[in-house]
Amino acid sequence: MVIILDEKPPRMLPAPPPYSVDPDGASLPPFPGPGPFSRPVATFAALPPHILLYIVHQTLSQRRVERQRKALYWMTISLRLVNRAMFVACMHVLRSTYLPAYTSLIKQPYSSDPFPLSSASPSSPSASYPPAPPYLASPSDSVQRETQVLDLFLAAKVREDVWADDTELHLEREEAFQDLFDLLQPRARLEDLVRQVGVAAGVVSVSTSGNAIV
Repeated sequence: MVIILDEKPPRMLPAPPPYSVDPDGASLPPFPGPGPFSRPVATFAALPPHILLYIVHQTLSQRRVERQRKALYWMTISLRLVNRAMFVACMHVLRSTYLPAYTSLIKQPYSSDPFPLSSASPSSPSASYPPAPPYLASPSDSVQRETQVLDLFLAAKVREDVWADDTELHLEREEAFQDLFDLLQPRARLEDLVRQVGVAAGVVSVSTSGNAIV
């Protein structure tokens, strides 16, 4: 039995028409181009500050204190170095977390005010000082000298806490913060008071760089 296959040449179909550009400026899919319907690529740094701060604060939602301290340590050595927005959010959480421990170590009769934009009560002597100009509102470049001392304290404190949780052989040294509160904190506080009184009297001016005093 012989089977004869009658092969016919393939039918040539016409080529599809090329993609045309919409008159309004938006190209058709699958190659979307710039137009009224295109959106910029979303990045983590493009989030609003309050949402970014909420995300950073949620990293401390652990119930165990040891895990919270590890999260603060990770926040100090890694997360805040991502970009400027992350640095501002992390420093807000770190400073508010370690501020009570910092103020408890202030030696009498020294005072403390590590935040330049803190609201002064009417009864305090600093209530008559003029408010800080807008260019000094950057948390990453503060004109307040004592803020730098607070940052040094929290960087050392978070490390000591994590090491104490990791092993019982680690003992917190009594002199670990001695230089901070015997020398750096009183000197920084005095410089801040001189700047505040000098600005109020008109004999001291702060440059726009944020940390230079003339």
